[in-house]
Amino acid sequence: MADNKIRKYRKKLNLTIKDLAERTGLSIGYISQLERDEAEPSLSSLRKIAKEFDVPIYVLIEDEKENGGLTIRREDRISVHTKKNIVEYEFLTPLPSQNFLPRVLVMKAVLQPHSRDSEIPIVHHSEETLIVLSGTLHLMLGDDLIVLREGDTTIIREDIPHTCINDTDDITEVLCTISPPVWDTLHFPK
Repeated sequence: MADNKIRKYRKKLNLTIKDLAERTGLSIGYISQLERDEAEPSLSSLRKIAKEFDVPIYVLIEDEKENGGLTIRREDRISVHTKKNIVEYEFLTPLPSQNFLPRVLVMKAVLQPHSRDSEIPIVHHSEETLIVLSGTLHLMLGDDLIVLREGDTTIIREDIPHTCINDTDDITEVLCTISPPVWDTLHFPK
């Protein structure tokens, strides 16, 4: 998955593994493991690497199985984790490629007990719809707290700082749609 692309972009930019490690703050050993497919990259690591390469994150996680179809089998889904594996994002729709540029991105987020998707609020230039599949989600939307339970839905307007929090002892699963899918404009307010 991302391993070959990390190596490809690193070499394209004439960077050594040591150079990339210094620029991203990641260890030489970790980058080497990613390139050899011996470790799964965290979302945080992918953000740092993508920023250094000046490419959107999805470029690094795009599925290599380009069969021209738009069907993704459960076993073929791409997933990424946040640091410490507290949140997993599973991509349910194809990621952008040379052959297809989707207008919506659908993901399933799984938040472990007592976790949050980010320490600081996330902001992106997209509208996001959240549907709680199981558990309870505390959504900090700007200065407002919204509690969503199984079956509840909400929309996050573009450019609104937000944080998804699971304050319970159970796993929370959320279906997310992001339109347009502009992961490359994801940013964190100061």
